Amino acid sequence: MLKLRQIALGITLATTFLLGNSLTPAIADDAVWGYVDRLGKLIIPAQYQDAWTFSDGLAAVEKDGNWGFIDRFGKVVIKPQFDRADSFAEGLAAVRVGKKWGYIDKSGNMVIEPKFDGNWAFGEGLAPVMLNQSNK
Repeated sequence: MLKLRQIALGITLATTFLLGNSLTPAIADDAVWGYVDRLGKLIIPAQYQDAWTFSDGLAAVEKDGNWGFIDRFGKVVIKPQFDRADSFAEGLAAVRVGKKWGYIDKSGNMVIEPKFDGNWAFGEGLAPVMLNQSNK
C-alpha cells in the first residue's frame, strides 16, 4: 500500500524512489505534479497533470492533456504531443496517437508507427504488443 507523507509545504510524496532515481514525482495540494529530491526539496516545479518516474534519463509528463518527456533538470526534451506515453526502456517509449500505440526514440522520432492496440515495454530487444483487439 502506498503511504503518503507531507514532505514540504503543499507537496505530498506520492511515489517512491525507484531504480536509484534521485528524483521522484510528487503531487501538490492543487493536484499537479512536480519532482522532489530525497530530502523533499522541490526540484522541478509542480506543473503537470500527471508524471511518471525517470527511466533512461527521461520522465513522461502530461501537460494540457498531452504527453511528452522531460529531463532531470525539467527541460522539455520531447514536447507534449501524444495522447498517452509510457516510460522509456532500452531507448524506446510507447506512445499512443489516437487509439493506436507506437514507439519513439529519445529524440522523439517515431521509430515504430502507431498500429498496436496494446503495448508493453521493451526488454532484451523485444516488446509484446496487441493487434486487432476491440474494447467491447
